[in-house]
Amino acid sequence: MMVALVLAISFSGLPTQLEGKARTALADVAKARTALSAGNSKTGQSWLAKAETLLGSVLSEVPGGDLLKKMDKASDGAKQGDTGAVAQAESQAAKVDPSLAEKMGAAKQKAAQGDTNGASNTVDDARNDVAQKTGLGEIGDLYNKVVAARSLLKAGENLKAKNLLDQIPF
Repeated sequence: MMVALVLAISFSGLPTQLEGKARTALADVAKARTALSAGNSKTGQSWLAKAETLLGSVLSEVPGGDLLKKMDKASDGAKQGDTGAVAQAESQAAKVDPSLAEKMGAAKQKAAQGDTNGASNTVDDARNDVAQKTGLGEIGDLYNKVVAARSLLKAGENLKAKNLLDQIPF
């Protein structure tokens, strides 16, 4: 019996080698989801670790990918009033687009003033701009879900992790 995985996530526009890594990562996520459905959280976690490594590698190798990862950390940091993570993303954003750096500067200022919701929203807006400008939105979102699912599994939240993976279109 032959099984084909039809991908709903597009990796077009990536160099062939990186597209292959991204497709392999998505297949690993599918295997993790299957393992979690069968109650095998350790196996699921192992497949997610492989997927996270591959997706992180893809994001590190394409222009704007590292910025997306830093912005994700900045968003989490902004929610906690951490201006350091926002400042790192601001520095990286300046290399890609000065207007993004301005948004990150505004987010840093809001975080410093204690407006964590405003800071987080500003970072998220800037992240969306980066995703649109680089075309990496789907890969960035997939990476974030894999990281979040791994965290949930580590915390023993197997059902929440599976539900998160169920949101990924295959």
